[in-house]
Amino acid sequence: EAPGPLSQGLLFELQAIAARARSAHVAVDLDVDDAAVRIPTETATVAYRVVQESITNAIRHGAVRKVTIVIRRLGEQLAVSVQDDGGVGMSLSEGNGMRGMRERVESLGGQLTIDADDTGVRIMAVLPWEEDAR
Repeated sequence: EAPGPLSQGLLFELQAIAARARSAHVAVDLDVDDAAVRIPTETATVAYRVVQESITNAIRHGAVRKVTIVIRRLGEQLAVSVQDDGGVGMSLSEGNGMRGMRERVESLGGQLTIDADDTGVRIMAVLPWEEDAR
């Protein structure tokens, strides 16, 4: 079930994702900004999916030991960052998961960037905060 409009719902779902990653022997640092008090439902759902897909890809394709998830409200935007330490061993080709993540973000009028170097992969989504983002 996708998270609801309250950040506590999203935070609960993110903690569940973090617990699953930890069970795969990946350390997870979850940092959610207190300013993100009432995330609109669609924005929260897309933020959740970005984190879920990013961690799934990191575990499946990278030699990942640690993932850092940072969620911040920046004015009328929500910034979602997932950084791993897996190096560039992970393929950055846009498979179905990456394509689906990009489509979800862009459907709200947001932007998705994916950067990789020898220290890891960083996936960043910037989503509009408005309740009716479309």
